[in-house]
Amino acid sequence: MLNSKISLCIDDNHIETTSGKTILEAALDSGIYIPHICHHPNLSPHGACKLCVVEIEGMEDICTSCSTIARDGMVIKTKTQKLNSLRCLSLELMFTDHPSDCATCPKYMQCELQSIAQYLGIRNSRLRNVGKSYPPNLENPLFLRDMERCIQCGRCIRACQELRGVKVMDYIRGEDGTYVGISGKSLMKDAGCRFCGACVEVCPTGALRDKDGMLNQDLPRSKALVPCRNECPAGVDIPRFIRLIAEGKRSDAVAVIREKVPFPMTLGDICSHPCESVCRRKELNDSVSICKLKRYAAEYDDQSWKNYRIIKPAMGKTVAVIGSGPAGLTAAYYLTKAGHKVTVFEALEAAGGMMRVGIPEYRLPKIDLENEIQEILSIGVEIKYNRKIEYPETLLQEGFHAVLAATGAHKGQKLPIEGSDLKGVFTAVDFLRAVNLGTEVKIGKKVLVIGGGNVAFDCARTARRLAAEDVHIAFLEPRDNMMASADEAYEAVQEGISIHPSTSFAKINSKAGAVTGVECITVESFAFDENKKLQVKLLEGSNHEIEADTVVFATGQIPERFDERSEIVVTARNSIIADEEKCTTSVERIFAAGDAVTGTASVIKAIAGGRNAASSIDMFLGGDGIIDEQLTDSTQPAGYIGRIDGFADLTRNYEEMAPVDERTKNFNPVSRVFDMEAALKEAERCLKCDLRLRIDSVKFWNDYDGKKDKKALE
Repeated sequence: MLNSKISLCIDDNHIETTSGKTILEAALDSGIYIPHICHHPNLSPHGACKLCVVEIEGMEDICTSCSTIARDGMVIKTKTQKLNSLRCLSLELMFTDHPSDCATCPKYMQCELQSIAQYLGIRNSRLRNVGKSYPPNLENPLFLRDMERCIQCGRCIRACQELRGVKVMDYIRGEDGTYVGISGKSLMKDAGCRFCGACVEVCPTGALRDKDGMLNQDLPRSKALVPCRNECPAGVDIPRFIRLIAEGKRSDAVAVIREKVPFPMTLGDICSHPCESVCRRKELNDSVSICKLKRYAAEYDDQSWKNYRIIKPAMGKTVAVIGSGPAGLTAAYYLTKAGHKVTVFEALEAAGGMMRVGIPEYRLPKIDLENEIQEILSIGVEIKYNRKIEYPETLLQEGFHAVLAATGAHKGQKLPIEGSDLKGVFTAVDFLRAVNLGTEVKIGKKVLVIGGGNVAFDCARTARRLAAEDVHIAFLEPRDNMMASADEAYEAVQEGISIHPSTSFAKINSKAGAVTGVECITVESFAFDENKKLQVKLLEGSNHEIEADTVVFATGQIPERFDERSEIVVTARNSIIADEEKCTTSVERIFAAGDAVTGTASVIKAIAGGRNAASSIDMFLGGDGIIDEQLTDSTQPAGYIGRIDGFADLTRNYEEMAPVDERTKNFNPVSRVFDMEAALKEAERCLKCDLRLRIDSVKFWNDYDGKKDKKALE
């Protein structure tokens, strides 16, 4: 009967196991080590290596324990002279085609062959090494094939065929005999490989391994193997939500995103997507369009995740949050769910912080942001508008048990050049805020934006929509080293905006108090010295003017300074000094997060800061600090992914853009959300790197407590 208990005796050790298990499985489960290398806990038995041989009382022939089912009452010997001789011979045969030095194996991998050699006490093979010289194949993306190390155990083949169903790897018969390879193809990408890494994960010798630099060896292995999830500041489970999109489960996909952030739609519009910069798919062609898949999922949110949401009972504690930006609202949301009464104080007449006033509506439609803010308010968060808090300590005096300063970085900066105080000269912060709040902004026909980041491009493209006819962007860096994303620059050029890289600025010219242009100088080179001080070399005689009647400085922004009575310690640039994880400041019961701490960063980083603050404040107020939640049924991903012909060449899908002549006339969204066909195609491009974490690691002989004889026989 399957799953019934049976008893065995292995090397005079009486053990119990479950019927249906092999002798090897029963032994390893009980801490009794039997040498093996073709066996892997996730793969079918193979029995080819002959290292796991055992003697069974009453049976004349020696058996391979990985393929022999255990039966009740069996008496088994794993350590005899005969078995030791057979194992040593098998191992020496493997070494004839294997380099003796495995010192080049990467940090994350030990050579199982060398480990078994230590166990058996083999230091030098009695057989001549007849291995042919096979130089490692470096042409495959992501993975290195070093066939000189291959011992033909077949684990990679079984992983490719059984675990994944891709069926690229196989035994190939050639002129020099049989080898493990790819039939008729020299490169894995040409054969339809899905680059899931299962073959690498099960390889015992490093014949298949990650290329140098493909894994960040400064990280724990679980994080290095799934770089997109690790790089997301908020820890969104990116492979999981992409997998759900590919399966057509859009509501489950957005639920996964909402497990970590309360702004899935907003992030789908404007996230800086650092996850895409480390996506392993880019080693084949382009990274997966993670951000736009997030937007697609959010578009079809049926709110079924609310059935799983937990709002804890009231704890009787109150929290004041200063600022309703991404950090403040995120913290308010999770603190309310944790059972605290939260009041948000907002200096402006509308919530959202820089999401509301610092990002043009053509990138972030107000309706998207407003819907997500209303969701936060629906659970009991209160916002008091037009309440600028300059002295946070007063909120403690009013009776709040804790205060979070999430005031953002709303003070624009100008370069200290002549003319910067003229009428017609704006900071990016003031310019974008006025436009977003519907305040009339008078600009001329010729606009120059100084700065090379995304904010600068936001200003330039906004000016274009305000009917400026001639719009320029100029910045210090070379074009290929500018801070703005390539997409932003490309779309700006489409809209007729001129870009001037490698440019420095001498003064703003004027006539009768009105701006007429900016005197510029070409930058020959620039760098930062060991003290991080900027060193600029200007090209002599390159002075020139860019005509403009409006100038916008997009050259940085800093937090506003608190009232001088406040004891909160800040930097020279007004950033609050706070513990990175605990978010604590120099004043007890006052915490800080977001751009007020980090300086101008990104929405996703501010959200991550808000999450940290919520957890820390909850613990301070007596809670458990746990804000993570599961908002959809937890199902294990299918490991069998199948084959997709031409998988490596699947090109990235892009959202459809509104025609240029239409989009520069208004603030309507410039990009359109993926339709289902495009989203499914894009989700299909994912390498599913997280599946590697579901492959069991192999234990070595010295991992088995109490059964660690260094040699099979003493």
